[in-house]
Amino acid sequence: MPQPPQMTPVPKARLTSFEKPFTSTGVDYFGPILVNVGRRKEKRWVALFTCLTLGAVHFEIAHSLDTSCCVMCFTSFLALRETPREIYSDNGTNFKATEKGLREELIKIDFDKIAI
Repeated sequence: MPQPPQMTPVPKARLTSFEKPFTSTGVDYFGPILVNVGRRKEKRWVALFTCLTLGAVHFEIAHSLDTSCCVMCFTSFLALRETPREIYSDNGTNFKATEKGLREELIKIDFDKIAI
C-alpha cells in the first residue's frame, strides 16, 4: 500500500489570526527587470514582502543587490508598514548583512528557508 509523503509542518506564523497585516513577513528578491533610463537599459530588482497570514504583498524597487540597497528597501517597508514581529527569508548574502544592520532595530529575523 503506497503511503503519501510526509509534509513539513506549517509555520505558526501562517496559522495566526486576528493579527495586523505584515506582523509576520516573508521577503525575497526577484528579477532582474530591464528598465529604460533615457536611451540605455538598466537592471532593477524587486523586493517582495509577503504577509504570511493574509497573503498581502508589498513591492519595493531595488537598484542593485548590495546590502545598502537592501537596507533601503527594508526602511521603506518599515516606514509604510508597522515593524513586523518576524521576518522570514532565505539565506541570501544581502539578507544576512541586512540582518546585522537591522539588529539595532530590535526585529527578530528568522533566516530559515520557507515557501512564501
